[in-house]
Amino acid sequence: MRKPGKRMASVIVSIAAVCVMTGGIGYQAAVSGAQTDSTENSVKAQNTDQQESTDGSFSEEGTTQIGTVSQMPEFTVNAVTMTVEEVYASSGDTVSKGDALFKLTDESMEAAKSYYEDAISDAENTLKTAEANLASGKLSAESTKQDADLTAQTAADSYQAQVDALDAAVEEKKKPMMRR
Repeated sequence: MRKPGKRMASVIVSIAAVCVMTGGIGYQAAVSGAQTDSTENSVKAQNTDQQESTDGSFSEEGTTQIGTVSQMPEFTVNAVTMTVEEVYASSGDTVSKGDALFKLTDESMEAAKSYYEDAISDAENTLKTAEANLASGKLSAESTKQDADLTAQTAADSYQAQVDALDAAVEEKKKPMMRR
Protein backbone atom coordinates (compact mmCIF):
# COMPACT_ATOMS: atom_id res chain seq x y z
CA MET A 1 0.00 0.00 0.00
CA ARG A 2 1.24 3.50 -0.83
CA LYS A 3 1.89 6.14 1.70
CA PRO A 4 -0.37 9.22 1.52
CA GLY A 5 2.64 11.51 0.96
CA LYS A 6 3.84 9.59 -2.10
CA ARG A 7 0.39 9.63 -3.65
CA MET A 8 0.10 13.38 -3.21
CA ALA A 9 3.58 13.85 -4.74
CA SER A 10 2.53 11.75 -7.77
CA VAL A 11 -0.57 13.87 -8.32
CA ILE A 12 1.42 17.10 -8.04
CA VAL A 13 4.10 15.85 -10.50
CA SER A 14 1.37 14.79 -12.99
CA ILE A 15 -0.37 18.18 -12.78
CA ALA A 16 2.97 19.97 -13.23
CA ALA A 17 3.77 17.86 -16.33
CA VAL A 18 0.38 18.65 -17.89
CA CYS A 19 0.89 22.38 -17.19
CA VAL A 20 4.35 22.36 -18.77
CA MET A 21 3.11 20.53 -21.88
CA THR A 22 0.10 22.83 -22.24
CA GLY A 23 2.28 25.91 -21.82
CA GLY A 24 4.75 24.63 -24.43
CA ILE A 25 1.99 23.92 -26.94
CA GLY A 26 0.46 27.37 -26.34
CA TYR A 27 3.84 29.05 -26.76
CA GLN A 28 4.50 27.13 -30.02
CA ALA A 29 1.09 28.14 -31.38
CA ALA A 30 1.72 31.79 -30.51
CA VAL A 31 5.16 31.77 -32.15
CA SER A 32 3.82 30.01 -35.28
CA GLY A 33 1.00 32.54 -35.56
CA ALA A 34 3.44 35.43 -35.27
CA GLN A 35 5.69 33.94 -37.94
CA THR A 36 2.72 33.33 -40.26
CA ASP A 37 1.53 36.95 -39.85
CA SER A 38 5.04 38.23 -40.54
CA THR A 39 5.40 36.09 -43.66
CA GLU A 40 1.97 37.09 -44.97
CA ASN A 41 2.81 40.80 -44.58
CA SER A 42 6.19 40.60 -46.34
CA VAL A 43 5.17 38.40 -49.28
CA LYS A 44 2.10 39.31 -51.31
CA ALA A 45 1.87 36.10 -53.36
CA GLN A 46 3.78 32.87 -53.33
CA ASN A 47 3.33 29.70 -55.40
CA THR A 48 5.27 26.46 -55.08
CA ASP A 49 4.72 23.74 -57.67
CA GLN A 50 5.87 20.18 -57.85
CA GLN A 51 5.15 18.20 -60.98
CA GLU A 52 5.96 14.61 -61.72
CA SER A 53 5.21 12.58 -64.82
CA THR A 54 3.39 9.28 -64.54
CA ASP A 55 6.67 7.34 -64.72
CA GLY A 56 8.31 9.54 -62.05
CA SER A 57 11.21 10.52 -64.28
CA PHE A 58 10.96 14.32 -64.13
CA SER A 59 10.13 16.73 -61.36
CA GLU A 60 10.66 20.40 -60.68
CA GLU A 61 10.18 22.69 -57.78
CA GLY A 62 10.66 26.36 -57.25
CA THR A 63 9.15 29.39 -55.67
CA THR A 64 7.92 32.46 -57.47
CA GLN A 65 7.17 35.63 -55.61
CA ILE A 66 5.86 38.97 -56.74
CA GLY A 67 8.50 41.65 -56.37
CA THR A 68 11.52 39.34 -56.06
CA VAL A 69 14.59 39.71 -58.23
CA SER A 70 15.69 36.07 -58.43
CA GLN A 71 13.48 33.13 -59.28
CA MET A 72 15.77 30.14 -59.73
CA PRO A 73 13.85 26.86 -59.74
CA GLU A 74 15.78 23.63 -59.40
CA PHE A 75 14.95 20.70 -61.65
CA THR A 76 15.69 17.08 -60.96
CA VAL A 77 15.78 14.64 -63.86
CA ASN A 78 16.06 11.22 -62.20
CA ALA A 79 19.40 11.42 -60.36
CA VAL A 80 20.69 14.56 -62.09
CA THR A 81 19.99 18.03 -60.71
CA MET A 82 19.59 20.63 -63.44
CA THR A 83 20.74 24.14 -62.53
CA VAL A 84 19.06 27.19 -64.05
CA GLU A 85 21.52 29.77 -65.43
CA GLU A 86 19.09 32.40 -66.71
CA VAL A 87 15.37 33.00 -66.25
CA TYR A 88 13.54 34.54 -69.21
CA ALA A 89 10.07 34.90 -67.64
CA SER A 90 9.02 36.73 -64.51
CA SER A 91 6.17 36.12 -62.15
CA GLY A 92 3.00 37.45 -63.71
CA ASP A 93 4.30 37.22 -67.32
CA THR A 94 2.01 35.61 -69.85
CA VAL A 95 3.68 32.69 -71.58
CA SER A 96 2.59 30.49 -74.44
CA LYS A 97 3.37 26.92 -75.35
CA GLY A 98 6.90 26.74 -76.72
CA ASP A 99 8.17 29.95 -75.04
CA ALA A 100 11.63 29.70 -73.48
CA LEU A 101 11.32 30.17 -69.72
CA PHE A 102 14.90 29.60 -68.61
CA LYS A 103 18.37 28.44 -69.66
CA LEU A 104 20.08 25.52 -67.94
CA THR A 105 23.83 25.50 -67.23
CA ASP A 106 26.06 23.61 -69.64
CA GLU A 107 27.49 21.58 -66.75
CA SER A 108 24.10 20.30 -65.65
CA MET A 109 23.17 19.51 -69.27
CA GLU A 110 26.42 17.55 -69.70
CA ALA A 111 25.78 15.70 -66.44
CA ALA A 112 22.27 14.79 -67.60
CA LYS A 113 23.57 13.74 -71.03
CA SER A 114 26.25 11.57 -69.43
CA TYR A 115 23.74 10.05 -67.02
CA TYR A 116 21.34 9.11 -69.82
CA GLU A 117 24.12 7.83 -72.11
CA ASP A 118 25.22 5.54 -69.26
CA ALA A 119 21.61 4.48 -68.72
CA ILE A 120 21.25 3.69 -72.43
CA SER A 121 24.49 1.67 -72.37
CA ASP A 122 23.29 -0.24 -69.32
CA ALA A 123 19.93 -0.89 -70.98
CA GLU A 124 21.64 -2.11 -74.17
CA ASN A 125 23.83 -4.47 -72.12
CA THR A 126 20.76 -5.74 -70.28
CA LEU A 127 19.02 -6.29 -73.62
CA LYS A 128 22.01 -8.20 -75.03
CA THR A 129 22.15 -10.38 -71.92
CA ALA A 130 18.40 -11.05 -72.15
CA GLU A 131 18.70 -11.95 -75.85
CA ALA A 132 21.61 -14.32 -75.09
CA ASN A 133 19.59 -15.90 -72.27
CA LEU A 134 16.62 -16.27 -74.61
CA ALA A 135 18.74 -17.95 -77.29
CA SER A 136 20.31 -20.24 -74.69
CA GLY A 137 16.88 -21.06 -73.28
CA LYS A 138 15.56 -21.89 -76.76
CA LEU A 139 18.52 -24.21 -77.42
CA SER A 140 18.07 -25.87 -74.05
CA ALA A 141 14.34 -26.31 -74.63
CA GLU A 142 14.95 -27.74 -78.13
CA SER A 143 17.54 -30.17 -76.72
CA THR A 144 15.13 -31.25 -73.97
CA LYS A 145 12.37 -31.73 -76.56
CA GLN A 146 14.64 -33.82 -78.77
CA ASP A 147 15.63 -35.97 -75.78
CA ALA A 148 11.97 -36.43 -74.86
CA ASP A 149 11.05 -37.28 -78.46
CA LEU A 150 13.89 -39.82 -78.64
CA THR A 151 12.86 -41.37 -75.31
CA ALA A 152 9.24 -41.54 -76.48
CA GLN A 153 10.23 -43.12 -79.80
CA THR A 154 12.45 -45.66 -78.02
CA ALA A 155 9.60 -46.49 -75.63
CA ALA A 156 7.16 -46.84 -78.53
CA ASP A 157 9.59 -49.12 -80.43
CA SER A 158 10.18 -51.23 -77.31
CA TYR A 159 6.45 -51.48 -76.67
CA GLN A 160 5.78 -52.52 -80.26
CA ALA A 161 8.57 -55.11 -80.08
CA GLN A 162 7.02 -56.57 -76.92
CA VAL A 163 3.55 -56.62 -78.51
CA ASP A 164 4.98 -58.34 -81.60
CA ALA A 165 6.81 -60.89 -79.42
CA LEU A 166 3.64 -61.60 -77.42
CA ASP A 167 1.59 -61.94 -80.62
CA ALA A 168 4.17 -64.40 -81.98
CA ALA A 169 4.12 -66.36 -78.72
CA VAL A 170 0.32 -66.53 -78.79
CA GLU A 171 0.38 -67.75 -82.42
CA GLU A 172 3.01 -70.30 -81.48
CA LYS A 173 0.83 -71.62 -78.63
CA LYS A 174 -2.20 -71.85 -80.92
CA LYS A 175 -0.41 -74.04 -83.54
CA PRO A 176 0.00 -77.19 -81.42
CA MET A 177 -3.61 -76.93 -80.33
CA MET A 178 -4.81 -76.76 -83.91
CA ARG A 179 -2.95 -79.91 -84.92
CA ARG A 180 -4.71 -82.08 -82.39
